[in-house]
Amino acid sequence: MPDKKELGTNNLLKLLKGVTNSAGDYIKDNELLLALKSQSGLAGYENKKIKKEKVSLNTLKNRADTYIDGGFKMLDNYRISAFQSIQYKKEKSGKSNTRTRVGLSKRVNELEEDVLEMQKICFYLIQGVTEAADEIEALVTQDNRSVRERRAKQAVTKLKSLLTINPEPFNSPVRLDNIVEIGKRVHKQ
Repeated sequence: MPDKKELGTNNLLKLLKGVTNSAGDYIKDNELLLALKSQSGLAGYENKKIKKEKVSLNTLKNRADTYIDGGFKMLDNYRISAFQSIQYKKEKSGKSNTRTRVGLSKRVNELEEDVLEMQKICFYLIQGVTEAADEIEALVTQDNRSVRERRAKQAVTKLKSLLTINPEPFNSPVRLDNIVEIGKRVHKQ
């Protein structure tokens, strides 16, 4: 059974994943939104429901590196993704009126911001895939089987976690039942 520290750290990761996947459920949680703004805010966040206590940033970094595959870097990526997901949902809740000139101008600005956000996400994805590819290439030179297996699992975990950076509905993990090959039509019966 995991100890209190491990449980709190893993539950925090689950919370961040949950916020990223369904940000609409957390729009009104101002305490969480404030905590997601910075690394130190996340460390100081306390939530009895998930058994997360206030800790220093260094303590959170140490626990994440100990208990989470991908360490604090992965946890921080989820924090950023969760914060951006909530912000995106908040902005989308007040859509512009496209029947007026001012409304159309506002809509153009919203779409330009969406493009910038997607460019940022693409950058993160390219960076993460490159890092994972480098880790996989490094496995070729590794003689120790257990180390090779551990590093392969870390690289796969990193690749899977990168998928959650995308906004809804593109942030779900890839499974065989939700993949459609390009060029093939899906026939519903």
